[in-house]
Amino acid sequence: MVQDPNLINKGKLTTDDYGAINSDDEMDPDNQSIEESDEDIEDTRQHTGQVFGSTLQDKCPDVQRMTEQQGLSPRGRKKTRHNPNQPTTSMFDTSSRPMTRFKLQLQMDHGTSNPNGNIWLFWSNEVASSILEQHEQHITVTFQHTDIPDKFMMTFIYAKCKDYMRKPLWDRLLFYSNIEIPWCTMGDFNVTTSIEEKFGGIPYNIHKSLEIIGVIEACGLTDIGYTGLPFTWCNQRDVEARVWKRLDRAMVNDKWLEVMPQTTIENLSSVGSDHTPLLMEMFQANESHIKYFKFLHYWVENDTFMKTVHQCWTKEVSGNPMRKFHQKLKRVSATLSIWSKQEYGDIFAKVREFEDDIRKSEEELITNNTEAFRQSLQQRNATYIRRKRLFLHKICTENEIWVQGEEEISKATCDYYQQIFTGQNDRIDERIIQNIPTIVTAEQNEMMQTMPTMEELKQFVFAMNLNSAAGPDGFGGKFYQACWSIIKEDLLEVVQSFFCGNNMPKFMTHACLVLLPKNEQPIRFKDLRPISLSNFSNKIISKLLSMRLATFLPLLVSNNQSDFVRGRSITESIMLAQEITHGIKKPQIGNNVVLKLDMAKAYDRVSWSFICFVLRRFGFGQLLIDLVWRIMSNNWYSIIINGHRHGFFHSTRGLKQGDPLSPALFILGAEVLLRLLNSLHQIPSYKGFYKAPKGPQINHLSFADDVIIFAATDKQSLKLIMDSLGEYEHTSG
Repeated sequence: MVQDPNLINKGKLTTDDYGAINSDDEMDPDNQSIEESDEDIEDTRQHTGQVFGSTLQDKCPDVQRMTEQQGLSPRGRKKTRHNPNQPTTSMFDTSSRPMTRFKLQLQMDHGTSNPNGNIWLFWSNEVASSILEQHEQHITVTFQHTDIPDKFMMTFIYAKCKDYMRKPLWDRLLFYSNIEIPWCTMGDFNVTTSIEEKFGGIPYNIHKSLEIIGVIEACGLTDIGYTGLPFTWCNQRDVEARVWKRLDRAMVNDKWLEVMPQTTIENLSSVGSDHTPLLMEMFQANESHIKYFKFLHYWVENDTFMKTVHQCWTKEVSGNPMRKFHQKLKRVSATLSIWSKQEYGDIFAKVREFEDDIRKSEEELITNNTEAFRQSLQQRNATYIRRKRLFLHKICTENEIWVQGEEEISKATCDYYQQIFTGQNDRIDERIIQNIPTIVTAEQNEMMQTMPTMEELKQFVFAMNLNSAAGPDGFGGKFYQACWSIIKEDLLEVVQSFFCGNNMPKFMTHACLVLLPKNEQPIRFKDLRPISLSNFSNKIISKLLSMRLATFLPLLVSNNQSDFVRGRSITESIMLAQEITHGIKKPQIGNNVVLKLDMAKAYDRVSWSFICFVLRRFGFGQLLIDLVWRIMSNNWYSIIINGHRHGFFHSTRGLKQGDPLSPALFILGAEVLLRLLNSLHQIPSYKGFYKAPKGPQINHLSFADDVIIFAATDKQSLKLIMDSLGEYEHTSG
């Protein structure tokens, strides 16, 4: 890396063994971090740069050299090339070069700096700006962009090293916190907020964080988190003395979250700097989406609620039982929407008022109870982070193409899951299910197929979770339980109509897929788990069948399976697995191997025909199989992406994750694999896992779609296992 000899000769910058440029105040002798430094003279120090926002395309060598010196990695330069359709601002904390030259190199139209020259800010003509304050530790500006109608304010931070020197900055943040427009404060705060934000060096001291935690809480700010590297600063010393910290961050107020909820921060890799650049991307909330009805639980506490529902529900509706029930639900939803506005007004405005009152009350705790507001801050950020994880800002498709923007992400997501749920099923080889015995008797079949009664229906309705998320129609368990006396007759007719052979229409079988992340930073579709939010009326029928099936599962499912079976414990299976593998390295027990299987998209690709073949083999009657088939095969999906519904397609395979009946059907189908593995012991050439002389022979344990296989290491045994897995994969879908 080429370094500027003038800067090094002046003693302003130092280099470590890795060739990185580091600022003197951060290379203190005791392996201390910035806020622990004893450097007294701060305004004259020379820092390498940090970049926030987007930079213009590096068309000339000067711009490339400048970005390298300012710590922006090649990947960062590529990611931040100017897009004329996005807001464009850049911020450097440096005073090493004339502003005019930087402005020309960046091809920006405007620039400014704070009084001591530690923060330089540049922006283009696409952004209308008004500078509110240029402080020695921050620059505060309001911006207006053509793509973001709402005016927003940003405070760019370069905080002092010493605690007492940061107090003027905290005072200014508290002053701006009462503003009623979206506000973001970002930059180098020179302090951490938790033990997770420091690695290495002297132990973390919470007392150094209490002040900034109090300021964050008093200002009503939320840390919007990050993707990429977990730390933004490193002292660049040898490995034994190296310290990492997250000193740079972006925090926003509640108004910002309302207007631009999809704001993201990415910590890029650093080049030639002890700080990492931050890349910020902002997207305004799309207000053009349809706002769907949602039943609110507190409505049932109103004295006029039951009367309103009763008057609306008892009006005559023509049609079959399912259509009548749906029409009544639609009418009730429209009536309750009007009734709620009359009774409560704008409830969302009231929520904002209550939040303001709570924030004022929390401010009073700052001087009296530091632990209280610290926990409150953690809870506030945790709630936002959980909600933020559900947002897809960009995704990598199966073709290794990155897409971003709600429209592009929605199309790619719908295409992917439509392909998953509508794939073709291979022809089933019935020989694979020859190990399934016929167990279910005629009496048991009769009990499974009995017409549901009012007492049984009530039992299932009140056994279901009333706080579970509602389906597309917006009515959850709370409505069904609170209004049971009003709707029970119509609901019973719906269930009995289904048992009589009538198919549920689309408006009942429609489900919304919510994509839950499997890890902290989902970047591919395989990192997302689709959970179905079905209408409660649909789930009642599934729940009824699943409860009836649950009685027989212990008789049908092998002891190797411990999940979703009454009377069996996953904990016991885990302990058994530990006992089996104990001493696996002992030479006297021979060569053994443990295989861990995780079936990818196991629920989503299950063949419906395969499930029916297995049920028939177990001895279930045709009426029960027909009920199961009409639940599995009659599903329509929309996908909730960033809080809004997209797409509408029909599935041709797969079991709905989140449906009460799906676990029972899945483990019945998986029983084919379990019995296939158990049958390997009947093959003379198969050698199983070592077992105690008087112990049972166990070659696998199953936890729903996770399977642990215990086997010997000879090639023939492993080949037999792989052949069994291949047969099951080919047949089950």
